[in-house]
Amino acid sequence: MPHEFDPRIRFDPDRQIMEADFSDFHFDSSATVNRFYDRIEDRIRGSGEDLWFFLVNLNGTRIDPPA
Repeated sequence: MPHEFDPRIRFDPDRQIMEADFSDFHFDSSATVNRFYDRIEDRIRGSGEDLWFFLVNLNGTRIDPPA
């Protein structure tokens, strides 16, 4: 079943790049941070590859102090 964060997590296996798109995303709590992090870990585990380069888009990202 697709997860709400899946459209923001992409893999380019040819270049071994995992992209996390946090653009215009609002991290309002530590629970949100943890849910996103856990989903990234699940997707990496499901990729069958242990080593990835990370590309992170932070354009317009908001991170509140409680996060």
